[in-house]
Amino acid sequence: MIQSFEIKHFRCFKHTKVNGLGTINLFGGKNNVGKTALLEAILLMGEPYNDSIIRLLMQRRLSSDYLRSLPDTVWENFFYKQDTGQPIQLDFQNTQQQSYQIQLSISENIQEFVSMLPTNSNNTSNDLTNYLLADNKKSVITTEVFEAANKLKKHSLLASEIGMPSTKETIPYKLINTKFIPAVAKLTTEELAIQFGQAKLHKKIDKLLKAFQMIDNTIRSVDSIQIGKTSLLYLEKNNEKPLPINLFGDAMNKMADYVLSIINNENKILLLDEVENGIHHENQEKFWEMLFNLCNEFKVQVFATSHSQEMITAFNNVVKKNDFNGYYYKLAYHPIATENIVAQKISPDVLEDKIENHKPYRS
Repeated sequence: MIQSFEIKHFRCFKHTKVNGLGTINLFGGKNNVGKTALLEAILLMGEPYNDSIIRLLMQRRLSSDYLRSLPDTVWENFFYKQDTGQPIQLDFQNTQQQSYQIQLSISENIQEFVSMLPTNSNNTSNDLTNYLLADNKKSVITTEVFEAANKLKKHSLLASEIGMPSTKETIPYKLINTKFIPAVAKLTTEELAIQFGQAKLHKKIDKLLKAFQMIDNTIRSVDSIQIGKTSLLYLEKNNEKPLPINLFGDAMNKMADYVLSIINNENKILLLDEVENGIHHENQEKFWEMLFNLCNEFKVQVFATSHSQEMITAFNNVVKKNDFNGYYYKLAYHPIATENIVAQKISPDVLEDKIENHKPYRS
């Protein structure tokens, strides 16, 4: 697990430290205070390679047309105040006291990028090399990974009018297996069926069924059914025919994604943006209790964001009642050093007092 981390010059973060992390860490705060950006930074800590950078571009809904038309400005929004002259630095320490640092910087040396391209790739064709070395719009972002003072990996990604050639590895480079579930993410029924098949193979589907029954106690079974060439996830209620999961609303889809992401991936980090989406307030305490139990069983660490008072209250109640290893952090701009965002850890008793007495705890 990540024990502490530090973010410098990434997105809206000039310099922010977070210490004493637990199994589940919930971050609250006003809009545009960096909740999603914090999860993005943790994704890059766990999986510091080119595909993660591309995924973050896609999650921000930057179209391919935009990327191709303005390749010299593609990376700017990753950097604090769009200042690409100051490198991004992400540091973290895990519970085994291993320290890592990830640095992202903009390189003007196109020749170096060309020399780093795999020799067995079509990227090294003369046409591409000539294009890259020609005078046209392009920019390179370079990622370097260090353990203590030792450099472990260096790779680069180039934005250009013809796409994004890269020096990416054939095997993704991961320090910690990490999964990011964005606020608006929704897996297709086919994708869920594949995840379900993996859980079924390892005899873990009872965990998923219990999660569904927490939302609707009339559900008696869950299974994947193949129709033609497609496998779909189906739920069966008491005395009714099985129906595909997409007919049961977004809550079931979201719950399936959360649960399967944990039980199919031990020893990983799960990033949940706006975790309250789709979870009815009457089920939120049960949800947190289930999530803590699953994370403890499968050794998964969760970082989640929320601006819902009901979801934060439910989290706090469950932590207090069960003495779970979970913490709530309030993200806010520092009242004096106003350029800095601070993450204030609020104890369960203090958080309960703030909620009951309508004191600020989300801003």
